[in-house]
Amino acid sequence: MSFDLTTFPTQVLNGLSYAALLFVMAAGFTVVFGVMRVLNFAHGALFMLGAFVTYEAQTRGWNFAVAAVASVVACLVVATLLEVSLIARLYKRDHLEQVLLTLGVSLVVSDMVLRTWGGNPQRILPPDVFEGTTEIFSNRYPIYRLAVIGFGVLAAIVLQVVLQRTVFGARLRAAVADGEMASAVGINTRTMFTGVFGVSGALVGLTAAVGGPILGASIGMDQPLLIDALIVVVIGGPGSITGALVGALFLGFSNTMGQVFLPDYSAFVVYTLMAVVLLARPNGLFGRPPAVRL
Repeated sequence: MSFDLTTFPTQVLNGLSYAALLFVMAAGFTVVFGVMRVLNFAHGALFMLGAFVTYEAQTRGWNFAVAAVASVVACLVVATLLEVSLIARLYKRDHLEQVLLTLGVSLVVSDMVLRTWGGNPQRILPPDVFEGTTEIFSNRYPIYRLAVIGFGVLAAIVLQVVLQRTVFGARLRAAVADGEMASAVGINTRTMFTGVFGVSGALVGLTAAVGGPILGASIGMDQPLLIDALIVVVIGGPGSITGALVGALFLGFSNTMGQVFLPDYSAFVVYTLMAVVLLARPNGLFGRPPAVRL
């Protein structure tokens, strides 16, 4: 065990930056599950695709902003096509069938990424404006990680405003509460579900671009990230943006602090705390049975 308290502020910031990425990634996952009751196990593969698209865009000389847009568009298109062609057929089917289908899609996407970019890990460069380090509590800390924390805060505010204060958010909540009644009053739930799935993919693409300079782009990165996103959703409660935020903070700090101070037991700490939460709150901290609401 190592308890070097001089690095504690740095690890807190590391936990916050990882939590920011997890939150935005898990937000799309939890909204899709909360709205459409679909377990999308291709979520992690979309993240990996977005990371490699960002890398490819940078190798072509595009700046970070354009590369991020390319990642968002690529994941948006793939997610929308996935929903229209396959997921839409499984809305009333068992979760096991959804899991098997999306796991298969995940394997196909991973193989396509491998064949396109090879198996070597690739580096994604941060924007020039955020390069370098700054001094925080007598420690040097990357400026870009601070920007990622700001990105997570901004994303949380925007998502809450959109879901709670806009007409789209009201219609979405109505579709969650009673899809048949929402359709009866003129809400096109079918189009809305496609849009939600596409936006979920876009959020993954944006997170992949923003997280790329920290996580890089590599084959196999999708599975650990998918597992972490699932833990976030389970802890926070499916369908809850607030729950996704709390779950991401929980996992971000548990994972970061565990690897530094209890490296031999970091995974044990995370899963034990998750089990404790589920024993106390089977639907997650912010989950609401029987219907999951945003």
